[in-house]
Amino acid sequence: MLKMSPNLTDRPVPSRSAVYGPFVAIDNHSEILDFESQLGPVGDYCVAAYLIIIWVLSIYANGVVIIGLCRQKQKQFALDVLMGNLACSNGLLALLTYPFMVISLLKHRWLFHQIGKEIRAKILY
Repeated sequence: MLKMSPNLTDRPVPSRSAVYGPFVAIDNHSEILDFESQLGPVGDYCVAAYLIIIWVLSIYANGVVIIGLCRQKQKQFALDVLMGNLACSNGLLALLTYPFMVISLLKHRWLFHQIGKEIRAKILY
């Protein structure tokens, strides 16, 4: 429990923290949040390697689907259009979001501060 003092400058401010994936946001009584990794260095590197593999496979597989649909000479059905839209959206999602997480995992902290977290969340959700 925090005690309130009569002087407002002496009043203790509770620290806030929130968890965002493998990163935790720690507010040290300032406006800038420092996002540090909860995983150790080995864990960060393992997750980064896994994400790089998934990223390369995602780009490759979605590219194959898009190229295959573009080369198709006959009339495209609704399922073909749906698969093309899904491949485009999944490929763009991989291109726009995985690099942020991989770079931050390799540096062991979130490098893009609060605004980067908000942009990434808007892209994902």
